[in-house]
Amino acid sequence: MQPSSPGEKPASVPIQSVTINQPRQPMLVGQPQAHSGQFVVNPTAKNTSADVALAFGVIGIALIVFGFVLPLFCFLAWFFGLIAIITGHVGAGNAMISGTGLKAARTGYILGYITIAFYLVPIIFLFIILSTGGSFF
Repeated sequence: MQPSSPGEKPASVPIQSVTINQPRQPMLVGQPQAHSGQFVVNPTAKNTSADVALAFGVIGIALIVFGFVLPLFCFLAWFFGLIAIITGHVGAGNAMISGTGLKAARTGYILGYITIAFYLVPIIFLFIILSTGGSFF
């Protein structure tokens, strides 16, 4: 808009105060944009909680197995099992949102529950034996 005379200010233009969210177009990794010639690289989705759950679940099971050789390992296994259960459930919740890591999260918390079970069953068995006066049968 040009002013009608040289000393006049131009008319004010209304500014839109609300942003309009345009739907994002899915782009393939390395697909060039039409107007700029640059490549857009989409980051891969990660579910760190699921990965941590899987790692701690495997460590917990390994410590239970090595606990037959050196009993000290068995006393540490419950901690890794508990962390695997907690992060596995968090990772499964995140997987429902992001769509990645559901199998790793489920495997992690299942291994965590198995670790806790293998940790608690011998302790419960010992309590039963000790409460009956040392004779099980």
